Amino acid sequence: MKILIADDHDLVRDAITSLIVRDDSKTQVFQACDVQQSLDILEQQANIDLILLDVNMPGMDNLQSIKTIAEAYPTIPIAMISGEVKKQEVERSFEYGAKGFIPKTMNGKSLLLTLNLIISGTKYIPEVCLETEIDESIEINTLLSKRELQVLNELFKGHSNKLIANTLFIEETTIKLHLRSLFKKLNAKNRTEVVIKALKLGFSPS
Repeated sequence: MKILIADDHDLVRDAITSLIVRDDSKTQVFQACDVQQSLDILEQQANIDLILLDVNMPGMDNLQSIKTIAEAYPTIPIAMISGEVKKQEVERSFEYGAKGFIPKTMNGKSLLLTLNLIISGTKYIPEVCLETEIDESIEINTLLSKRELQVLNELFKGHSNKLIANTLFIEETTIKLHLRSLFKKLNAKNRTEVVIKALKLGFSPS
């Protein structure tokens, strides 16, 4: 696996790199201090699995650079990281092509879990934004990733994690990650609440 971390603070880059490598020594981590260096690395390195960008580093151009990178490398998920979570910045980041927005206050274990979720195709929205995001006017297809919608559809059938994994041809541990994400995004404590809230948001199981 290859991950690009772009942040203008050496301490932040080194700390995240240390967490990732300690969790999986085979992961290659590339570091950049600004947008231009990020683009240089992306041109030189093939098969990057995730791009982690600091919201306020040099060259972000009011987050417009997310769109530039997303259009140039559409198959690579982009996650934003910031010391302060502002709803407007979160919304703009997703509008420009980001797949996740991560607070720098997140602990190491949660950060690794979140990065893996984003790499697997799940959108990650900070919990502090969820209460304002979840209402009956929101489009559930916007809130959830394609895979999360598939898992949700299986929940309506009352299927177990093992059966869902077999149906979707993915690992059972991955199903657990998607369920955890669904619980957070829908502010649900269990499967039943997930189903009820999904119906309120207009989800139609197939």
